[in-house]
Amino acid sequence: MRRVLYLLGELADEDIDWLTVAGTAESYAPGQALIEEGRQPDSLFVILEGEALISVATPQPRDLGISEPGEILGELSFLDSRPASATVRASTPLTALRIRRAAMVARLASDRDFAARFYRALAVFLAQRLRQRTAHIGHSAAAAAAAATNDDDELSPELLDQTAMAGKRADWIKTRLLGR
Repeated sequence: MRRVLYLLGELADEDIDWLTVAGTAESYAPGQALIEEGRQPDSLFVILEGEALISVATPQPRDLGISEPGEILGELSFLDSRPASATVRASTPLTALRIRRAAMVARLASDRDFAARFYRALAVFLAQRLRQRTAHIGHSAAAAAAAATNDDDELSPELLDQTAMAGKRADWIKTRLLGR
């Protein structure tokens, strides 16, 4: 659930409360799609439990990776309003917080403070994901050196301060939505 710290560490308690009210906890069976390549997702997802396989069918079918608890899904299409570039399917029984695009757009338009926190959290999350994937596929000597000296999931000093609160917020979401 470490990756969700990027999102939950930046948001305020009232933001988390809104996400749990506006969103729903949805369950997916293995093989069931959350997002389909070439189609515009109607929601953002945060994996609460389970794992999802990310794959592409074009130009050549291949698996790109696994998403775990705390991963945000559908964020690229949310940001650029384009169809999904990959398919995301549950690879194990999966539960995700699903926030409809329309509700998120309305909230972002009506609450500038929430928008600033949300977009910053998303930017930090995407930067970390890009660094991890770049290091993983070894595109550059700098990425390889960074991977050799840093744990892929290492948090920056700025985010370490937010870790305890983010962990509590993740537990709060699971308790509120899943009763656990």
